[in-house]
Amino acid sequence: MEPGRAAGDAGLRPAPTSDSGSPVATLLAQLRRMLGCDAAAVALKRIDGVSHVPFADGMSQAVSSAFEIPPRTGIADAAQAGGKPMWTSDYLADDRFVHSPRLDEAVRADGVRAVIAAPLLRDGAAIGVLYGVCRHSRRFTPAEVDLCTALARVAVVLLDHTMRLQRMHAERAELEGENGRLHVTLLRSRHLAEAHGRLTDMVLGGSDLSAVVNVAADALDGTLLVRDPGGAVLAATGAVPELEDISARAKWAGAHAARTAVPLADGVWAVPVTAGAEELGTVVLKNSGQLGEFDARFLWAVAQSVALILVLERDTAVVERPLRDELFEDLLSGSVSSPRHLAERALRIGIDPDGPHVVLVLRPEGGEQGKAIVWASSYAYRKGGLRSPRGEYISMLLPGSDPSAVARAVSRDLSSVLGHPVSVGAAGPGAGLASTARLHREALRCLKALIALDRVGSTASAEDLGFVGLLLSEERDVAAFIESALGPVLCYDSERRTELIRTLGVYFAADRSPTRAAEELHVHVNTVSRRLERIGRLLGPTWREPERTLEIQLALQLLRTQDTLRQGDAAPLGPGPARR
Repeated sequence: MEPGRAAGDAGLRPAPTSDSGSPVATLLAQLRRMLGCDAAAVALKRIDGVSHVPFADGMSQAVSSAFEIPPRTGIADAAQAGGKPMWTSDYLADDRFVHSPRLDEAVRADGVRAVIAAPLLRDGAAIGVLYGVCRHSRRFTPAEVDLCTALARVAVVLLDHTMRLQRMHAERAELEGENGRLHVTLLRSRHLAEAHGRLTDMVLGGSDLSAVVNVAADALDGTLLVRDPGGAVLAATGAVPELEDISARAKWAGAHAARTAVPLADGVWAVPVTAGAEELGTVVLKNSGQLGEFDARFLWAVAQSVALILVLERDTAVVERPLRDELFEDLLSGSVSSPRHLAERALRIGIDPDGPHVVLVLRPEGGEQGKAIVWASSYAYRKGGLRSPRGEYISMLLPGSDPSAVARAVSRDLSSVLGHPVSVGAAGPGAGLASTARLHREALRCLKALIALDRVGSTASAEDLGFVGLLLSEERDVAAFIESALGPVLCYDSERRTELIRTLGVYFAADRSPTRAAEELHVHVNTVSRRLERIGRLLGPTWREPERTLEIQLALQLLRTQDTLRQGDAAPLGPGPARR
C-alpha cells in the first residue's frame, strides 16, 4: 500500500464489532486484558481525512463500524501527527486536543474517561490508531504505553493480513461468479448449437416455414415473426408489436443495410432475410431481455434458414410451373379430364382437389405487372394454390371458404409490395376443382363491376355487391337474396300475421308517400307511419338509403314474381280436349 493511503481505501471492509473470529478482534481483547481497559478499538483514516472504526471490542452502540471521526480532531489526530502514542486520564477535560461535538457526544454517551492511542504506522506513515479506553479516570504507565505501541505494530501486520485475505476472498468470489457465467454461457451455446442442427435437418428434410419458425422461437425463448419485403406476415409464433412510426421504419431499413440484428424497440430485434443481394424479408424476435452474442448468431442462422426455405419454395415453384400452369389453364377452359385423373394431377403438385377453394381475378392499378406476377406465383405456391397471368389481369385459385376475406388479404399484401392499390374480384367457395371455370367467370364479372362502379382498388365478391352480385352470379340464389334484404320483416309477418311486407310494397309504389299508401291500404296514415317505424327497427337505420332501397325494391319484385308463379302452379288445369 502507498504511504499515507488509508487501509479502508485499500479494500478493507468494515467488520461488525462483534466479529470475535477476526485476528484484529483477538488483539483488541488482549489489549483490554493486558492494559486493564474497558474497551479497545481500531480507527482507520480514509483519504479524505475522516476515520472510521472497523474493529471494536467492548464499545457501546454509540461507536460502531458506521461511526466516523472528523479529520484533525481528537487524540487520534494528535497521535498520528506526532507519530507516537498519546494518552489522557480524562479526555473530555483535556484541552490539548481539538474537540468535535460529534466525537465528544459519543465519548460522553459511552462514559469514556481515560484514553490511550498508539498510531498505526506503515512505512513511516500513519494509517490510523489503536485505542485503549477506560470508563474511569486513570494514568498509563510508560510500560503500558510501550505495550500499546508494540500491539499497534502487531495490529498493522494483522490488518495487512486481513486485507490480503479479503482480496483473496473477493478474487475467489469473482472467479466463482465468472465460472458460473461461463457455465451458463456454455450451456446456452450448446442449446443453440443443437437447435441450429435441428433447423438444418428440418430445412433439408423439406419442413415448412411455420415448423422451422416454431423451433427457432422455442430455442430463443421468445416470439418470432417472418415478414416479406412488403410487410405481409409469412409465419409467426405470436403477436409482435407493430412498429409503424418513422424511426422504427428507419431502424427496419437499417437492419438490411447493416446485414445484422438491429434493435427496433425494447426487447424487439430484426434481422434481414437475404439471398445474395436480394431482399426476401425480415425475421423479427421479441424477447424479455438483451440479445446475447450466441443468441444474435443463432438469430442470424434462423434468417439464413428462412432464406433457404423461401428460395427452395421459389425454385420448386419454377420447376413445377409448367405442370401448375397447364392444370390451371385446363381448369379455366373447362377442358378437365376425368375426376380421378384431375385429382391425381392436383395432388402431384400439392393442390387439394376436394377442399373448398376460391377464385380471384386481380388487376394491379399502378403498373408493375411483372412484379405482381412474381409475387402471385410465390403466394399461390405457399398457400397451395395456382396463378395465371391473363393480359392485364392475374387469375388465382386459392384454398378457402370466404372469397371476400381471401380477396382482402391478397389485395392488402400485394398492394404493400407494389405501393399501388389492387382491384380484386372474387367468387366461391367451390367444392371441387371442376367449378373453377364458372367461379372464374363470376370473379371476372365482379372485378368489371367494381371498375364500372368506380370502386377501383377495392375488392368484392357477388355477395358483397348485393343485387348487382345477384345479377352477376351464374348460380343466382334468389331466395337467399330475398332473405338478406327482407328476412326480418318476412319473419315478423309470419309470426304475428301482420302486413308489413304488403305495406312496404304499397309504400314504394306510392312513391314513398305515407298518405297515398294509407289511401291504397284503406287505413289511417298513422297506422302506415307506425308500420314503417316497425320496419325501420327490423331492417336497421339505413333501410331508406338509396342502395338499400334499391335492394329492398328488387327483393319485393322478386317476391311478387315468386308468389305469382306459385299461384300459377296451383291453378286447376282447364278441360282437356273433348273425346270423340
